[in-house]
Amino acid sequence: MKLELKHLSCYLPYGLKMKRNGFIGELLTIKQPKEDSLVDYYEFQVSTSDWWENNVDDLNPYKPILRPLSDLTKEIEVNGETFVPIEEYDYLRLDEISTLVGGCNAMKFIQARELELLYEMHFDIYGLIEKGLAIDINTLNQ
Repeated sequence: MKLELKHLSCYLPYGLKMKRNGFIGELLTIKQPKEDSLVDYYEFQVSTSDWWENNVDDLNPYKPILRPLSDLTKEIEVNGETFVPIEEYDYLRLDEISTLVGGCNAMKFIQARELELLYEMHFDIYGLIEKGLAIDINTLNQ
């Protein structure tokens, strides 16, 4: 499995952080390939000390920094605010979602309002961490 546009685009409005070669930057834009293109070519702009544009082959060293779904039951910090998501949003089914594994069709069980919240808090709904395509936010300082 490769990291694809569909795995990243949903996080764009919410300041997704990406890591490559020790640098952490925010994913800024994704340009889609032209219809007549014979090669899957995407351009990504990530803010770090430099601006980088890379094709899909160079994307693989980039890894999004995400939270595992199990963090829904733990205290997390988002935009300077600390809370436990299943307690803060007790009117949603986050307790049920926290037991799902991203790679096992978790998307089938998530409603639109829950999905939007999971994107906003950078939860890994595609199982990218388990597949080695994303970095668990809890391991950054280790």
